[in-house]
Amino acid sequence: VFPLLIKLLDPADWLSIQVHPDDALAREIEGESFRGKTEAWYVLEADPGAELIAGVRSGRTRESVADAIRSGSLEAMLERHSVVAGDSLLVEAGLIHALGPGIFIYEVQQSSDLTYRVSDSGSPRNAPGVL
Repeated sequence: VFPLLIKLLDPADWLSIQVHPDDALAREIEGESFRGKTEAWYVLEADPGAELIAGVRSGRTRESVADAIRSGSLEAMLERHSVVAGDSLLVEAGLIHALGPGIFIYEVQQSSDLTYRVSDSGSPRNAPGVL
C-alpha cells in the first residue's frame, strides 16, 4: 500500500468530528496490521466566515473531554478557526478535528482507514470504546 493518500474535499455541510490514532495506538487498539493517521490540509478556497474545528480549548483534561463525548456536549469545548485561501493545518494523530462547509481543501494523509468518529451533529459515535 502506498503510504500517502491525496484528496480534494469540498463539504456542503459539517463533516463528522473525528480523531485518528498514531501508529502505536492503532496497533495497540486494533492490531499489529493497523496504522494511525496524520493529515495535512491546504485551503484552496474558503467562503467568508468558513470555519474548521481543530483541537479543544485550553485547560481541558482528557477526562473532561471523554465525559463531554459521552454526554454529547463536546462541541462547546472545541476550538473553531476561521480560514481563508492559502491557510494550512497539520492535523496530527490525536487532534480532534472537523471540516466545515464552504472550505475547499487539498488533503495529504497517511494511507489508513482508521478514523474514530466522535460526533455527528452532537450524537456520540464509535469513539467511546477507545476513550
